[in-house]
Amino acid sequence: MAPGYRRAIVLALSLLLAAGLGRLFPDPTDWLDAQLGDLAWRLNATAQPEERIVLIDIDESSLAQLGPWPWPRARLAELARRLAEAGVQQQIWDIVLDAERADDAKLAAELRAQGAVLAAAFALPGQGAPIATGRLAPQPGHTLPCTAPWPEAQGQRAPAPAFAGLRVGHIAYRVDRDGLVRAIPAYVCRQGQAYPALSLAAWLAMTKARAVRLIAADGPWSPPWRLEAAGLPEAIPLDARGHLIVPYGRQPSAFTAISAADLLAGRVNTARLSGRIALIGSTALELTDAVATPFAGAQGGLLVHAELLAGLLDARLPAPPTHARVIALGLLLPGLILLWVAAGRLTAWSLPALAFAYALLLLGLQLILLPRGLALAMSGPAAALLLAGFTLAAFEHRLLAGEARRLLAHLESLLPPRLVRRLAGEPPGGELAAELIDASCLVADIRNFTAWSETRTPAEVAALLHRYFTVAHAIIDAEGGRIEALEGDAILALWRADATADHPARALAAARALQARIAPLLPTADPAAVPPPMALGIGLEAGPVLTGLVGPRPRRQHLALGQPVSRAVRLAALTAELASPILIGPQLYARLDAATRQRLVSRGEFLLEGMCQPCEVWSADERA
Repeated sequence: MAPGYRRAIVLALSLLLAAGLGRLFPDPTDWLDAQLGDLAWRLNATAQPEERIVLIDIDESSLAQLGPWPWPRARLAELARRLAEAGVQQQIWDIVLDAERADDAKLAAELRAQGAVLAAAFALPGQGAPIATGRLAPQPGHTLPCTAPWPEAQGQRAPAPAFAGLRVGHIAYRVDRDGLVRAIPAYVCRQGQAYPALSLAAWLAMTKARAVRLIAADGPWSPPWRLEAAGLPEAIPLDARGHLIVPYGRQPSAFTAISAADLLAGRVNTARLSGRIALIGSTALELTDAVATPFAGAQGGLLVHAELLAGLLDARLPAPPTHARVIALGLLLPGLILLWVAAGRLTAWSLPALAFAYALLLLGLQLILLPRGLALAMSGPAAALLLAGFTLAAFEHRLLAGEARRLLAHLESLLPPRLVRRLAGEPPGGELAAELIDASCLVADIRNFTAWSETRTPAEVAALLHRYFTVAHAIIDAEGGRIEALEGDAILALWRADATADHPARALAAARALQARIAPLLPTADPAAVPPPMALGIGLEAGPVLTGLVGPRPRRQHLALGQPVSRAVRLAALTAELASPILIGPQLYARLDAATRQRLVSRGEFLLEGMCQPCEVWSADERA
């Protein structure tokens, strides 16, 4: 199978593995997506003052000046009246008025006159005790059936009976595992009726929305759910659980906060309130209305409702697309294709770096899109891409290692294995790379081979040489030697003294075995025929040999040089004149044991071709 197909299979398997790990261990990517979302809000949140919303804060200073909570209902009625006189457009009370107290009727009258929206605290499963205080009344104008995806409350703190008929919005947060509030259920069901979130209830009241409908997704880019109603300027997007994702698009300092004590004491310029939406609540710690947000570990819940209300006013609530996973896969595919194209062109361990860069691009895209209304979870695809990068790098490393092993195996068939292993650990160069060794040298040459090959086809010549070299290699290797060079029909083999102690005897044994095994392979003919019959001539000598690489870097050549090599070549040629198939030089003869030397026959002294000094030559023909 071609490497490209195997790389595609590796990428597909890594994607399946990432999907399986994501299903088994979703928490890490969910946590990272949440952290990226928090970072996106912090980076993009504006500090420009929010002119439409004003916070009426029952802060620590107000409690210090006017007394601890709960305040008398008459004081709250006075607060509502002053807001009305200042021309506030809408009053939203982030205060649960569940206890029946004196002057409830007075406060209720003020709130009804202004069309105020009151808060109810619902106990969602796992978030509080199933208590029930106050009284929930049917909501005017925008009821929805209690069906999925609305959660069912197991308890409530609702406004006291005196406030029946006023609009009610819940303040039940969705608290994530790390304790932060990032979303609010759009509706919560209690006693068969669905109650909107506090900011949503106020928005529906301000727009005079009628006949609110829950619409399921109808396109790949549409949110999983959305709310539509007559009077609403825009549909309100929800996530898959029917929650409103809080758009933390403003720094807390962007919201104007006025101390309730200052307002009651007449120390506030009421022009600052005219036409604004007043959100009445508390940031005082003793009222225990503190939540963790992307901006702070403990922040007044009042600010969460303000952020959500600002998002509703701007029609910029974020929501994930219905087919978020398909879209994420579509964004992941170019990264996988990039890895597939880069594999084989870049180094193996460049692939994780490339995957990391593309993963950062995906995460950066998430940071950019969330404040613009598109909540994509890209941590999973980013993690999948990193896994694909490392998996493909490991595959490429193994592929290259296999290619390297095959290449070394091929080189070891052309060069001595010791030299190949040494070269594999060195950078290429053009210097002389040779070593001087003590060795026994064998040169075997087929006499009359050239004349015979003139009358044969190249295929026949190659077949004979292949059989000859194969048999010779097996014999020489069995005796501990190594073939250094193949020159035409000649073989040069060496036995290193540092690897084989009895190298002269092993070389002589290999020569005899070659004569015994090669002679039957050579074609037979009449000695008087033309061309004459072929025969194997072998020369043996020992001594210092320089072996290694010579020549410039573009064209290196492996050579074995020295007097033993030159003498063995000439002894092999001399075998024809002396009619002796194996001739031994004086240096190798001197290193053989006495018993072996006694069986050899001296052929006298000869001045070998090209040599300056004559030398005595022995034949391997044993004496009778």
